[in-house]
Amino acid sequence: MRFSVQTGSLEKLREMARSRCDSLRFGDEFCQERLPDLASLREALRIAKGKRFVYVTPRVSTRGLNLIKGCLDALQEQGGLGVVANDLGVLNLLRKHRGLEPHLGRQLVYAPARCPWPDIGGRDIASSPFHAFGVKYARSRVRDLFYQTNLSYLPTLELLKEYGVQTVELDWIPGSFDYYKFLAEYGLRLSVHSHLVPVTVTRRCHTARLSGEKSPENCSKPCEEKALLLRHRKLGIDLHLQGNTVFRLEEPTRQGMRELEENGVEEVVVAIGPLTKIENRRDLERFLKAMS
Repeated sequence: MRFSVQTGSLEKLREMARSRCDSLRFGDEFCQERLPDLASLREALRIAKGKRFVYVTPRVSTRGLNLIKGCLDALQEQGGLGVVANDLGVLNLLRKHRGLEPHLGRQLVYAPARCPWPDIGGRDIASSPFHAFGVKYARSRVRDLFYQTNLSYLPTLELLKEYGVQTVELDWIPGSFDYYKFLAEYGLRLSVHSHLVPVTVTRRCHTARLSGEKSPENCSKPCEEKALLLRHRKLGIDLHLQGNTVFRLEEPTRQGMRELEENGVEEVVVAIGPLTKIENRRDLERFLKAMS
């Protein structure tokens, strides 16, 4: 199993470059305002020399797309580098940069691709003489469907081939692990993100709003240092707001690592930050040792 670390901070990237991780990821998965500029990206490439490098991008507006285009042009000169695309516009740009390896980001992997109703059973369940059994079966099918991704649909996989996608980004959701094997057998390389499972991405950054930030373009990025706890006392559910994204925490285990390997996963991605409690090289080495 390979381990990759992901951060949008040059300072933390510099420290993690001295760790025994296999590759470095630089950028932001969810927030356009945290996209690195070209100068920062060039510095990140210099820091990562000797390790595999992946440029991470979020969903973006036209303004963000123009910034990413300039960065892709610079990466093209290096060749053989990975780019995580969470936006179809970025995926389209990558078709013109064939020297780069497109990774299908988590926001595209889990985007709805088809109506699941036919797989659940449709209207026949309600009209069935075995209605109670049908409803119970339907609930089971819904649960199974929600553990899948939109890549369980073959036409979607065929479309991704046209975009040159060879690697897909997935979540650490134990109920989904069995479905990852199908993707590996199809020929895709799989990268699973530990700890942070995205629940929803907000249109407006609530962390910035609650912190009194006035302008997205001039945000001081409080999300780099803190996250907010969202606790549902009745249901006993804890979620975490960091930046414009709500996460559920899923603690990785050695058993989970073994299951991922058995299902064809090649890489685990570790986010550096306050929620994962991995904020320096010592924290990372401790985590890697625990998972080995």
